[in-house]
Amino acid sequence: MTAHPCLNQGRSRCEEDDCGALAPSGTRYDGFCDPDGCDFNPCRMGNPSFYGPGKIADTTKKLTVVTQFITSDGTPSASLVEIRRKYNQNAVPISNPHINIPNISSFDSITSTSCDQQKTVFGDMPSFQAKGGLNAVGEALRRGMVLAFSIYDDQDAHMLWLDSQYPPGANPSLSGVTRGTCATTTGVPADVEAMYPNSSVMISNIKFGPIGSTV
Repeated sequence: MTAHPCLNQGRSRCEEDDCGALAPSGTRYDGFCDPDGCDFNPCRMGNPSFYGPGKIADTTKKLTVVTQFITSDGTPSASLVEIRRKYNQNAVPISNPHINIPNISSFDSITSTSCDQQKTVFGDMPSFQAKGGLNAVGEALRRGMVLAFSIYDDQDAHMLWLDSQYPPGANPSLSGVTRGTCATTTGVPADVEAMYPNSSVMISNIKFGPIGSTV
């Protein structure tokens, strides 16, 4: 899971440098939205045995995913301070794993402190913080969002940032580089579209409501 704040409010169409990674200048961080986000990928956070085929959260089987947006005082009008992920499989609850990376506290969710530590240790740009961090995400949620699901590929980075090693050529032993088990040669859109033209996913029983009511 990844949170991406934006500086602007409401619907906007980016042009030129406001598009960030797509800007003519090629400067990824020029846009009014944060392109990297603050993420919690269990494998990247030092827990490669947690999520995937045959793992604790087994992606070969039906899986319930719960995302909780927790505010400072538990009310919808308060500031967003935490994004927490939980799972349920075969009627068994599965808690998100704790971060297992040196020099990062043992968080198991996205908080401002975990994001600060992660960006520092991984050597990532602090674009998340610069674009308003969790507070900006919370403000956007209060304004209202549209829930969207999609299957997509990635012309620029071939999805390596999600489930392989990224950036390409980086030492996989460095903290934050290994994000999954896929080879760095995979994810090329032309290959994916040719080999799996009929890819699909079933998403069902979608719920939203007070924390604890959607499991």
